[in-house]
Amino acid sequence: MKDTHIYYRLLYIAIGLIATTALILIITVLPPTQLADQAIIPVWVNIFFQLLFIISIVHVLKIEKSKGQQKKELLVATGVILIFFALIISDGAFAFTNNPEEKMLCISFFMCVATDLSSGILTIWARYSRNWKHKTMS
Repeated sequence: MKDTHIYYRLLYIAIGLIATTALILIITVLPPTQLADQAIIPVWVNIFFQLLFIISIVHVLKIEKSKGQQKKELLVATGVILIFFALIISDGAFAFTNNPEEKMLCISFFMCVATDLSSGILTIWARYSRNWKHKTMS
């Protein structure tokens, strides 16, 4: 019973962190005109994928609560892709470290890296924190 509560809490925290990443990108990264025109489309694509990650975790929670099915593979895939996206964003963050006028943009990107990385780790941790019941064939 306790591992079920930990499982749900980890996934809810991961959803909050993913939403935080999307909000940071929308509020602090997109409005400044400091981004080059070719960098705006990848930021929107990243926001779209962040929303897809939220939908996938909510899908796992809904399916499990209603039908009792476990989507363990989807949790692992979502966590690994979130960590991969953190690495992609870190590349963009390091591109802005040399320019002192764009410090806020650089800090915003590094905050997105931290939230994506931690949400990916939490999603994978949630998958392995629960004792999954294996059905045996009779």
